[in-house]
Amino acid sequence: MVNTTTLQTALNAGTDVSIVTTNSGTSGGSAGNITVSNTVTTTGTGAGALSLVADGNISLNANISLSGTGKGFLAKAWGGISQAANVTVQTNGGDITYWVNTEGTTSGNHGIYLMNGTTLDSRTA
Repeated sequence: MVNTTTLQTALNAGTDVSIVTTNSGTSGGSAGNITVSNTVTTTGTGAGALSLVADGNISLNANISLSGTGKGFLAKAWGGISQAANVTVQTNGGDITYWVNTEGTTSGNHGIYLMNGTTLDSRTA
């Protein structure tokens, strides 16, 4: 689990942050999923970019607002990516990229799902 305050402090210091998970492959072990449950908001045009790379699924259940000029948001999963209803992902002119790797996969939930009312906004502030 990543502490939201610690994450925002690193981003606000200008650090590009990557959170990477793996699937332990053992019963009761980590499935490699990432869930954003708390709002992530940065301040200042020098704030860093955020990358979420999951061996499982990514669930965006809270807003993400990145203020760094040209700094982007990447969500890359081997499973699926879902953005809950009325959740916003916003950058200050940075790319917003959702990437699902399904190569060689024949089962499971492997798509990008944007629920009603979601917003992706990469306009420059």
